[in-house]
Amino acid sequence: MRKICLPAVLILVLTGATAARAQGPSLTRALRDIPPARHDVSTGEGLTATVGIATLFLIDRPVRNFLQAHRSKRLNGVADVFRTMGTAPVYGGAAVGIIGAGLIADDDEVKRAGGRLLLSEVISIVTDKALKKLVGRARPDAKQSPWDIDPLANRQVSFPSGHAALAFTLATSLADDLHNTWSSIALYTFASGTAWSRLNDNRHWPSDVIGGAVLGFTVSRMMSNRWEILGIRPPAFLTEPADGAP
Repeated sequence: MRKICLPAVLILVLTGATAARAQGPSLTRALRDIPPARHDVSTGEGLTATVGIATLFLIDRPVRNFLQAHRSKRLNGVADVFRTMGTAPVYGGAAVGIIGAGLIADDDEVKRAGGRLLLSEVISIVTDKALKKLVGRARPDAKQSPWDIDPLANRQVSFPSGHAALAFTLATSLADDLHNTWSSIALYTFASGTAWSRLNDNRHWPSDVIGGAVLGFTVSRMMSNRWEILGIRPPAFLTEPADGAP
């Protein structure tokens, strides 16, 4: 089943790109003629999200105990499928596949979409690694308490979930560019399944996967130029056609 996931994701991506190109002048290019509404994320919104994730620490242990008590071989098999969306072959392959499709089709908009995805993934990975080191939270399969936190501890790397972060980075970036309801449903279903798989595997606490999902979603929204935080915007060459380009 794992071997099916990467081709399935790439087929979804390339099919969406091909369908967009087939509709007269490229649909993606036409959509970019009207820039998406940009939302300036306020300090209050950022604090609300932070407090919300921190509050989840209160239910981490009971949720973890419930999921582990109801864990089964069948659920483990389902988790094996979903887990792959947060692995390098899938999210890395998707970015390379889109950029490659853009080069083959000579479609600058598709190439920019791949570039936005790739940059979003790099930022998510770097941020995830930094937060893991700074927070130093123990994984649930290593410690029984969700409050076992030792900042800068090298071996305690539970918060946030990297799998959830990369899965939602991929889902959000592709959903924003494909502009297709069914594709978005499929992408976010797989991303949510990836987050759940980390809970089923007892590798993360619930607040870890929510934190990772928020990280991936936020980074992708910023790189697609839909959200702005502290004045940070994506490079212009990833969101705007070059001078003189169609």
